[in-house]
Amino acid sequence: MMRRVESVWLVFFLLGLLLLGSLGTWDETPPFWYGAAAVAVAGVGALLSSQRRGGRPASPFCMGIMLLFYAYVAWRALNSEVKWMARQDLVFATTAVTAYLLTALRFTAPWRRAAVLGVFALLILANTGTGLYQFFQDPEYMVFGDLGIGRVVEKSGSGFFGNSNHMAGFLILASFPLLGVAVLDRGTALPLRVLCGVVFAVAGVGIGISTSRGGVMGFFSALALFICLALVVMRFSSAGHRKSSGIGWWFSGLAGGFALLLLVTSFALKRFYGGTEVMSSLSGRGALWDAALEQFQTSPLIGTGARSYEYMERAFRTLDTKWMTWAGEYDAIYAHNDFLQCLGDYGLVGLLLALTALTVHAVHALRLISRTRSSAPAGEGGGGRGLPSGLAIGALCSLAGLAVHSLVDFNLHIGVNVVVAGILMGFLAAPGFTRTAAAPLSPSAVPQAAPDRAPPSPPPFSPMLLILSLITAGLSVAVLDAGRTLARADYYWAVGFREVKSAETSAELFIAAGTLEKAISLDPLNAKAWGFLGVVNTSVAQQMPSKFAAIFYEKAYNQLTHSLQLYPKNPYAAGLAGSLADYLRKKDEAEALFATALRWGLNIQSVNNQYGDHLAIFRKEYDKALGYYVIALSLSSDKAVRARIQQKIDKCLAKRKQQGMPASPEASLKPVEEPAAAPGNP
Repeated sequence: MMRRVESVWLVFFLLGLLLLGSLGTWDETPPFWYGAAAVAVAGVGALLSSQRRGGRPASPFCMGIMLLFYAYVAWRALNSEVKWMARQDLVFATTAVTAYLLTALRFTAPWRRAAVLGVFALLILANTGTGLYQFFQDPEYMVFGDLGIGRVVEKSGSGFFGNSNHMAGFLILASFPLLGVAVLDRGTALPLRVLCGVVFAVAGVGIGISTSRGGVMGFFSALALFICLALVVMRFSSAGHRKSSGIGWWFSGLAGGFALLLLVTSFALKRFYGGTEVMSSLSGRGALWDAALEQFQTSPLIGTGARSYEYMERAFRTLDTKWMTWAGEYDAIYAHNDFLQCLGDYGLVGLLLALTALTVHAVHALRLISRTRSSAPAGEGGGGRGLPSGLAIGALCSLAGLAVHSLVDFNLHIGVNVVVAGILMGFLAAPGFTRTAAAPLSPSAVPQAAPDRAPPSPPPFSPMLLILSLITAGLSVAVLDAGRTLARADYYWAVGFREVKSAETSAELFIAAGTLEKAISLDPLNAKAWGFLGVVNTSVAQQMPSKFAAIFYEKAYNQLTHSLQLYPKNPYAAGLAGSLADYLRKKDEAEALFATALRWGLNIQSVNNQYGDHLAIFRKEYDKALGYYVIALSLSSDKAVRARIQQKIDKCLAKRKQQGMPASPEASLKPVEEPAAAPGNP
């Protein structure tokens, strides 16, 4: 009966993985909640499962360091400056740790692990199949585009993911455990092992059509590591047996597969980029990494807070940082290097805890493989030890490959990839080996007795398992309780954001405002929703007669200033609020708001444009205004925007001429001094 109950929680867990693999493919939580809720239901069910376990338990040291790392992440997220943004990390981390604990404690039986691998295989096939259609037929196709999961439209395959780099990261994580089963699990039927190998090859094709350079490096680094570890394990387990002659065939097959996948990947990269020389290009990432290092120096020990790179990076830009000026008002958001972003957001403590957790789990799994195989009775070969070894070696290679990929991308800020990484860590903490009985004495050394037909005694009760089950259930309840309200709030936020982007008429703007107000009523900490609501009301005011416009401008000003209370380092909200303060004749407030905007967005086109208006229109300081207008002009590639800014420059030059000031256009190419920051402003 208890086994049937536990199977119910496994079904919820597998359902959660399917939902995460198809909807949790974004860097935000709106569609992530569905899969997280299913995983959380399985976590609550851990309390209703048997607290007795046979076999080899998960390493207490591994689980301890993992929970310590999670506790630190949660502490930094809860104490970060912008709690709405930090919550993204917290939700992802909580779901990942719940999946980790369930994998290491509950779903350890071979058939349950096989079920998890089956879901991995389904998601690999679905993502690669969708990616092939995008690659060869329709680059704009997106399966769940209506749910707000956008896609970077380019001639590559991204599957269910918004970016092909992140699909590559998922394929790296999900594929190598399958390869481990195909190569090392000699106890599984040959057709199933062949199927696992075929799915791995499909994942390799998916890596190729993703055209992700970081994904290619991570995938082939992991494959090279797998070949080395698999040969060592196979040689070690075959010592003293005649099976060692088959190792050469396995090596030849793996090497041939390596070469074939490399050929497919080279073809895809050449088709996408027109050559392979692009592999040496950082595509502007160097400036992002420099910003992360400068961010780290502001708080080396504990970092500046979860997801704080998004607003800290703006403060370190210069006029030479033009990597995104072609896209207009666009922010990096991520450092495109998970290690550097962890260093900046969580400090040395966070990075060392992450690396320690990975190292401890890897060492534990490798030692367990070595000890278990060395104690295997003669003639057992791989037998029942094949699946645990395959899972452990595959999981280790997956995480190593993702680590290489994470040097140039941000896969660990994508929901499903974080959760799958947690599952793989669970495989390392408890690969699934059974306890090895002591070697029997020689039959001649002891008298023969009648066989004992008594049934085996049940495994003893485990207090530690009960405590860890309580922790799992507690984290799951937290996810379910938060998601009960925040899932709806995030849904309205995603819908409202899309409505704002596409709204043109007053009616459409009112609809977008209503949607954003629903999001705010459910989640008052959503600083961006408050800010966009201010933008909407500003646009409404611009379409109203002047006698009604002041009402909407006042409302927009209050919403923007409230957004700044929740997100103090937002230069966009501060710049627009400063312009509204000018209109509303709030002189002191305008100066303070522009001080904030310039402190955190000096290299942003709209901020310089707005501050130039402030200087030219309200302070009549045309000489100073010229400098900021010229900066705004240099930061924009939009012809219409540039034309409007040029008109303002011409007016300032005309005003200078009227005042009898000498023309000095070269002096206006540099910004002048910033206004003094108001007390209390960051």
